Amino acid sequence: IGDRWGRKKVLLGGLGLFIVANIAAAMASTVTQLLVFRIAGGVGAAMISLMRAMVSARRLEASSP
Repeated sequence: IGDRWGRKKVLLGGLGLFIVANIAAAMASTVTQLLVFRIAGGVGAAMISLMRAMVSARRLEASSP
C-alpha cells in the first residue's frame, strides 16, 4: 500500500485512523462499538509501525556507503 499511495500518506492515514478510532472507543456506548473501534485503532497502529519501519530501512539503505 505504501508503494502505491506513498509512504507518507499511509503513515498519516494510519495516524489519523488511530486517533479517531481511539477517541471513538472512549465514547463508545456498547461493548460492540468498543470492540470495533479498538480493532480499527489496532489497524491504524499497525499502519504506523510498518510505515515507520519501512522509512527507517530506506534511510539506512540510502546512507550506507
